[in-house]
Amino acid sequence: MKTPILLSRIEHIVCKLNFDWIRLAIILLLLSTFSVTTFAQNKLWDKAFGGSDNDQLSSMHLTSDGGYILGGTSRSPASGDKSEGNKGGDAGDSDYWVIKLKADGTKAWDKTLGGTGGENLTSVQQTNDGGYILIGQSESNKSGDKTEDNKGEEYTTDFWIVKLNANGTKAWDKTIGGNNYDVFPSIQQTLDGGYILGGGSYSGKSGDKSEVSKGGPDYWVVKIDAAGHKEWDNTLGGSEEDLLTSLQQTLDGGYILGGRSTSGKSGDKTDDSRDTSQSEWNKGDYWIVKIDGKGNKIWDKTFGGNRGDFLTSLQQTSDGGYILGGSSRSDISGDKTEGNKGIRDYTDYWVVKVNTDGTKAWDKTLGGNHIDVLASVQQTREGGYILGGSSRSNMGRDKSEDPRGDVTYENRYDYWVVKLQADGTEQWDKTLGGDYSDRLAVLQQTPDGNYMLGGTSEYNISGDKTEAKGGEDYWVVKVQESGKKRQTITFNPILYKTLSDSPFSLSAKSSSGLPVSFSILSGPATIKDNTVTLTGLGTVSIKASQAGNNIYNAAFEVSQVFLVEAATPFAKLWDKTFGGSFRDELSAMVATADGGYLLGGFSSSGISGDKTEATNGIWLVKINAHGAKEWNKTFGSVFIEGLSAMITTADGGYLLGGTSDSEKDYWIGKFDAMGNKVWEKAYGGKDEDDLTALIATPDAGYLLGGYSRSGKGGDKSEDSRFCDGEGCSIDYWVIKIDGNGNKIWDKTLGGNAPDFLRALITTADGGYLLGGWSGSPVSGDKSQDSRGDADYWIVKIDTDGKKVWDKTFGGNNLDELKALVTTADGGYLLGGIPNPGLVGIRAKLVGMEMGMK
Repeated sequence: MKTPILLSRIEHIVCKLNFDWIRLAIILLLLSTFSVTTFAQNKLWDKAFGGSDNDQLSSMHLTSDGGYILGGTSRSPASGDKSEGNKGGDAGDSDYWVIKLKADGTKAWDKTLGGTGGENLTSVQQTNDGGYILIGQSESNKSGDKTEDNKGEEYTTDFWIVKLNANGTKAWDKTIGGNNYDVFPSIQQTLDGGYILGGGSYSGKSGDKSEVSKGGPDYWVVKIDAAGHKEWDNTLGGSEEDLLTSLQQTLDGGYILGGRSTSGKSGDKTDDSRDTSQSEWNKGDYWIVKIDGKGNKIWDKTFGGNRGDFLTSLQQTSDGGYILGGSSRSDISGDKTEGNKGIRDYTDYWVVKVNTDGTKAWDKTLGGNHIDVLASVQQTREGGYILGGSSRSNMGRDKSEDPRGDVTYENRYDYWVVKLQADGTEQWDKTLGGDYSDRLAVLQQTPDGNYMLGGTSEYNISGDKTEAKGGEDYWVVKVQESGKKRQTITFNPILYKTLSDSPFSLSAKSSSGLPVSFSILSGPATIKDNTVTLTGLGTVSIKASQAGNNIYNAAFEVSQVFLVEAATPFAKLWDKTFGGSFRDELSAMVATADGGYLLGGFSSSGISGDKTEATNGIWLVKINAHGAKEWNKTFGSVFIEGLSAMITTADGGYLLGGTSDSEKDYWIGKFDAMGNKVWEKAYGGKDEDDLTALIATPDAGYLLGGYSRSGKGGDKSEDSRFCDGEGCSIDYWVIKIDGNGNKIWDKTLGGNAPDFLRALITTADGGYLLGGWSGSPVSGDKSQDSRGDADYWIVKIDTDGKKVWDKTFGGNNLDELKALVTTADGGYLLGGIPNPGLVGIRAKLVGMEMGMK
């Protein structure tokens, strides 16, 4: 068995993220308001170091001679920049690989260290005597450069510490561990010349570990003297998983520890978990622990939101407090004051400033539309902060540049660096990368006020990468600090226009206060200053820009697109905007008996604007016939992922439906006429089930519909129509319930490929018509062959859920049914989207007769 290279704490987090492609939808945004920026950070130089195989950098530090020491893990033989071969004698084994650089980035020397098993280096630092201290994890017994056997069972890992002299020769090494896995260690030289080291431990009381396990993995801290002899150790944890990822000696001679915890209030943990997601994979909070110089706990603090937060870096700040950095999936909740910036379940950078006593001063969320994983945070000389990590996001939100590489490459990441002012305000950001995956592990401010970035890069010379050596290389980049300030443009959306609206004025402003300029990009219009004159019908695109000056960088250009239409006999009566300070998404609306309307969706805003409750969750807004708000209610639940359907009920209330969080079950909630919750229910099988539609039934009950991956189990009485060794396909799944939410029956319908239900209607004979789209050929319940990639598929069932007939309609591409209605002649009208890869939407209508058999 070989120990895999641990890519870094970044990869440890990212590799656990599991995303459902089904939820990635094409969203056409014709009207939008957004702010983006530019900057002027220049790359000074970059260097790649590697052999012929994979080499992954995890640590980098400035050295006293103005150079740098790099450390990581290598599988390469002697080749390229690597002067020594693999110590394990097997190409699958990994070793420590350390490189000393001069100030200009050229190599001074390199050193490979390892035993016959696998070693993964996690940290390297220069020591007071001019040498270097290395730490990582090792599964090797006494062999090669390793002078002690593994302390645990075969293939488990211990902390392996190596002291090097200034020229890279080995001075001594030390193995520290228990009887199980001891992982992700960090190390720092202490004021007395010794070292403090810590990581996560699965070991019980055994070997060098003097205390029993507290739960899952625990924080394990070990103090050694200058020669590597243990002075003391301490185990800290709660009843679940606690994984230490960063530690530092503090100004008072004690230590601050930080990492990820899934534990509630238990053991050494005095706060409950903030995470309410019930996820088996991506749970966790930041957990910091302050201990004294002997390892005794002084205090601990938990910081987190509702969906998983992973601390990777911490540092004591000049005011005696602490800056914490990591990655977050959480919305506004718990200690998190800003919502997730991307698609739900994607991570953002999350930075928390903590006072000396561990209380929170402020927090900041930064991200784009995809995955952003923070690896390192440091305070800068002027009191601000520099953040570095890896990003898959496009330009937008807090990210001012598009990815460097091939956007179709599945594992694509770029280095993403963000500079904050002392109060957490974003100052600038920088994206650096090549064609493939570039994962930043560490960054530091250099003596000249610039920044050194280090991480791992894949493959070829491209983008910002001027060198390449093998499969994966160490990649270091020096970036110049910018002296200019960041500015943004906010360009108000332009609603559709008619020729009678011409001329009209544009409204946009820059955060700097500098004047914004406008120009026509395309379309039947002219512009003078901020006044637009329309010259015909069609689509108009207008650009807003601000060129900057000696204080501010140029702002990124922002465009708005609008349609000039012919005048119609319809006149707009009114329009209304409802929202808070963050993201509020409307997904359902119903007319009410009093002539008004109920609006429903999901809100990430706190108390602000039209929102009177701080809860993050489903947001209901009741308006009257003229659009005036009467009341609003926010319903937050650990169960709800989003709202997908809403109907009025016979008692004047409402039934809401959606999909539950983490467990992915159907969720419904019954609310009274004033928006107060009466009851809620969840229905599901053992896998993922997504509710997309619901209707009231003639017997005062309800029919729920959606699609399911689940086999038989839970509330699901039938197996999926097709399963193999990799799991089950997706089927239509309908559930009949009574007026109180009790299940009466359920029915699974599908073929041997994915089938997605999108709409339900009742039929005149007391049955139901189900509609959606299917990729299945003739199989299971599907009686007609596929016409293309996917087709409209409708299924008629009777009042007890038994299938009466089914029909398939489609062309030679992808056709997605979205809506069903009954027509006056007793037939049905089907509507949806053909080939959604095309820009725009057009209706596809299929008329049907009621008597179809």
